[in-house]
Formats: sequence, structure tokens, C-alpha cells
Amino acid sequence: MTDKPVTLKGPLHSFEWHALIQCPGCGFKAWIDREQFEGSVSIECRRHGCDYHETHDLREREEA
Repeated sequence: MTDKPVTLKGPLHSFEWHALIQCPGCGFKAWIDREQFEGSVSIECRRHGCDYHETHDLREREEA
């Protein structure tokens, strides 16, 4: 899978909950931290049955 998650809210100035995203694989919504948002660590969907597990730098979306 190569689609990036959709940023629904954020980025916020909180490290623990930096942005609310929507999984491109199943549509599940979840909060991610700054490291995940900046692409330092991967985002893994927590919804049972979804295999989305990728790393993307989502900072470019905040400029659009």
C-alpha cells in the first residue's frame, strides 16, 4: 500500500497527540504522535484485520 493517511486534525503543538489521521486502508481514525507525523517512526493501524503499516512524512500536507 502506498497511500498516505489523511490528516483530519492537526498538527497540534502536543507531542503525545499531534494529529488525527484516517487510515487509507480501512478508514479507521486514530491519533498519532509527532514522530509518526514527521515520518521518524511508522504508523500501524490498530483496527483488527487491517494490515496498514507504513512510514510517511505528513508535514507536507500542513503546507497545502
